[in-house]
Amino acid sequence: DKNIGNFIFSNFDKVSELSDMDYYKIPINEPGVLFSNIFWCYLYYTNQYNDNVKKLSRERKYSGGTDTLNGYNFFRNFVSDLGRTISLSGERNLTSFAIFSTGTLVLLGSLTRFLFLAVSEFNINSRLLISIAKISALYSCIGVLGVVSTPVNIPSLYALHIFFAISMTFAIGVTLVLYSYFFYKENFTRYSILILVSALSVLGYLLFIEYGPSARESLAGLTLHASVQKYIILMMVATFFYMTRGVDLLDNKVQ
Repeated sequence: DKNIGNFIFSNFDKVSELSDMDYYKIPINEPGVLFSNIFWCYLYYTNQYNDNVKKLSRERKYSGGTDTLNGYNFFRNFVSDLGRTISLSGERNLTSFAIFSTGTLVLLGSLTRFLFLAVSEFNINSRLLISIAKISALYSCIGVLGVVSTPVNIPSLYALHIFFAISMTFAIGVTLVLYSYFFYKENFTRYSILILVSALSVLGYLLFIEYGPSARESLAGLTLHASVQKYIILMMVATFFYMTRGVDLLDNKVQ
């Protein structure tokens, strides 16, 4: 630790262990926290750091993350943490839960309609493949609904939450594999390859969850899992957008 005036610059491995009395401690291994706290240091040394500012500095972060100091951490919180009713920091998280649930359901409605109906735009003779694509697409969306409906912080729903999350991810991977094949049959090779890469990434993510480092045993493992999850989700969003463009090329309008 390095003492500079009344402030202690420390290298914390577990920022969540900080208490409200530790607002003078600034974790140097958290760049975002470090730079934001430079402002509070400035206020203190210019005699502007009064009791109200102290209170504001402790409450300035979103309370739905891992701790009251940092709030939601993009690299250390999972997306489902936004859907907790009680955050990991012990704070009520109902506002975040409501926004997360509403936004997800709106996206879910649009995605369900597209994935289920866009299959009919392809000239595929196999009814079996079409049926599997529709079923996997429908279950993918049901899985998303299941994840939203089972906040991970409720012990009695935790097993269901994990089941929906894993099975949903698998169903999305299957759906993307089939759509890759459908585009290939229509001679849309570029679309087919990109969607296949996305599908393999999604299915590979399941292997990473099963055989990769544990997210519970180390901070590095948690960071890796949370970061990979964000990458997969952003990639899927981009893939679905790209798929809509490909389908539009098949038919100007998806009914």
